[in-house]
Amino acid sequence: SAAGVFQSNGDNDVTLQTGNSTTGSITITDGANGNIAITPNGTGEVDISKIDIASGEIDGTAIGANSATTGAFTTVTASTSLDVTGSAGVILENDETITNSTNGTVLINGTVAGGTGSSAGVFQSNGDYDFTLQTGNSTTGSITITDGANGDIAVAPNGTGETTFGGNPISNYSASTVSITSATTLATSHNGKVLICNSGSDFSLTIPEDTLPAGFNVMIVQKGAGEITLAAASGNVTINNRNSHTKTANTWAIMSLICIDATTDANVFVSGGDGAS
Repeated sequence: SAAGVFQSNGDNDVTLQTGNSTTGSITITDGANGNIAITPNGTGEVDISKIDIASGEIDGTAIGANSATTGAFTTVTASTSLDVTGSAGVILENDETITNSTNGTVLINGTVAGGTGSSAGVFQSNGDYDFTLQTGNSTTGSITITDGANGDIAVAPNGTGETTFGGNPISNYSASTVSITSATTLATSHNGKVLICNSGSDFSLTIPEDTLPAGFNVMIVQKGAGEITLAAASGNVTINNRNSHTKTANTWAIMSLICIDATTDANVFVSGGDGAS
């Protein structure tokens, strides 16, 4: 009617041992589906020099395969958080590591990729805050943004925001050129470009209505014999020129075109340069 107790004779250890101290096994079983408790007295701890769990469970959850050599944890679920305190951090499959040796800094010693592989990756701040890219030293080094292969890189603010470089110069700035050989309607993709117009016959560059933003600007170069006429797509587009010139003067003439007002139904442009009526 009470628990059985096996103890040493006096204040000494108790040893369970097979008939041969180097072979055999010791099995502890319960009567029928009961728990087996190994509980030190007081504040002592259970010290197990080697443990092998094959096809076992922790709290009813399987932790590995049937073979001890292939058994592995496939899922680790923490009740609140998973706390990693080792100085080596988390070591991934190909030896990349995630460490936190400096308080407040997470170090990943590999390439960080975002997205699913079939959609764009997004890196953003946590909440409505700025996002900062910074070198290891806040006063030295450089930040490089590269595309995969000959693709464009867009620095595009959301809404009506502008891209600012903090008043710093743009190194090796150059405007790209676009070759045009026949009548063309200007588009936002022409903004900031040098239009090399080369044709033996005259043709026009048409300014569309309610399409080009304020600040849109192009430089027009007449390379061939054909003169380039600036044409408004509708009466809502106004082209102002101090000398009332509407086209390039002749071969090698240069004219500029700038949009100063992109109000709906009232698009105002100014042209200037080596023009003719």
